[in-house]
Amino acid sequence: MNKNQRKIYQRIAGQITINLLNKKWKCLVEECDENSINSHYLQRNGILNSLTENGHLIEIKLADIFKFDENKIPISFNQIGIKKAFSKPIFCAKHDSEIFNEIENQEIDFDSYKTFILLSYRVTSAELRKKEFAIERQKRLLNAQTLKGILNEQIHENQIKDYNLGVEDLKITKRDLELELKKPQDNFKFIKLEFPLIETYSSAIFNVTNYPPLDNVFIHTIPHSNQLIVLIGFNKNYTNKWIENYVESWQKLKPENLGEKLTELFIEHIENWGISPKVYRTIDNKLKNEFIESYMTYMIQEYPKNKINLFKNVT
Repeated sequence: MNKNQRKIYQRIAGQITINLLNKKWKCLVEECDENSINSHYLQRNGILNSLTENGHLIEIKLADIFKFDENKIPISFNQIGIKKAFSKPIFCAKHDSEIFNEIENQEIDFDSYKTFILLSYRVTSAELRKKEFAIERQKRLLNAQTLKGILNEQIHENQIKDYNLGVEDLKITKRDLELELKKPQDNFKFIKLEFPLIETYSSAIFNVTNYPPLDNVFIHTIPHSNQLIVLIGFNKNYTNKWIENYVESWQKLKPENLGEKLTELFIEHIENWGISPKVYRTIDNKLKNEFIESYMTYMIQEYPKNKINLFKNVT
């Protein structure tokens, strides 16, 4: 694209993104036709609220597409309001309340198998919605008359195919978790670990190799009662040596190495995480830049040269 074409693309892509953010998405419970609400990945009252300052948290976000500058790194740490933090339109109000009552409106039992399944079910559904959003965005870009002759249509069509494959895999995982909620069969293994408190939160499903596609790790890091609780596990029917070794690496983790392990997790494996403003202030600008550079390096499928610890100054 030349400079003028790039401006046209940014304008159209930005407007499409805004329209999709305002779109009414259907509840992801099968056969439900109600619109979804903004569902938080983790308990808003009790977990996320305890980390806020003036109702805000800190998360990594992509640059505003209307303000995109190709000479600048397109992601940064951003302050975000609690209502929008760590959330997506996933379920309708009825199903969100009914399904997740045990981890939303009660004291959470982190030793409970059902707690792990509920957290993993919610984040799997969130990833499914995220892929649906990406597919719809690519389709609208391809259909935009103003972009005809500007876009490489084959690239966008290939991305749609890849996203659709991801949707099908996530639907299988979602179904397996739903079956486990209806009638527990102990098909998932999880461990609960307790570490010194770092005010950071995350909830994610990830696959390292993409093959086999259903071999996933589920991980949730939750600040609670002056500790950082880590729940990590996998489906016993879909596992491999890498997953088992990775889970074991958390079991063997020494408290003094927690910050480095979390940083590696956030760079190499997951996008769904955030920190409290208090923690954000402990991170100097040089370290923030090093983290973002390492993150961008990994996004282009290269391993960062140096290990960093985003939380080295957290006490």
